[in-house]
Amino acid sequence: MWRSSVSLLEPYSRARVEAGLLWYGTRSSEELAVAVLTGIPKQTNAKRNFDISADDLAALNRAMAEDLVVVAQVHTHPGEGTEHSPWDDAKIVSRKIFSLVFPRYGSGLSLPESSVHEFVDGEWRALDAVDAARRVTLAPDSIDTRP
Repeated sequence: MWRSSVSLLEPYSRARVEAGLLWYGTRSSEELAVAVLTGIPKQTNAKRNFDISADDLAALNRAMAEDLVVVAQVHTHPGEGTEHSPWDDAKIVSRKIFSLVFPRYGSGLSLPESSVHEFVDGEWRALDAVDAARRVTLAPDSIDTRP
């Protein structure tokens, strides 16, 4: 899933515009969700923001299996800043998901460089690095036991 996220965001990174995608998966409780599929909707991209229309989000959601829900929104920012902007707060697809923000339009995308935000007490807050690393982990997508 990580490789597909990097691949899907790469054309936007090259074009130096913000972009976003969604991680879909299952949620067994408020504390545990497992992302299994990356989805990217049609979107409008600019240097300082991106927008997904309600119709385009609905089209992506209709294409998903019935048992999958959005568990995270991943998007990019210009420069080194990864804090949520007021635009991000207003446009995020749900308050019940993580929001991962990557710097430099996602160039050289790596999870430790992101900031992970969650909606708590009426506002989006960035998790500290230790909590982010504990709460958002990447499972390997393959295991090779060949000598």
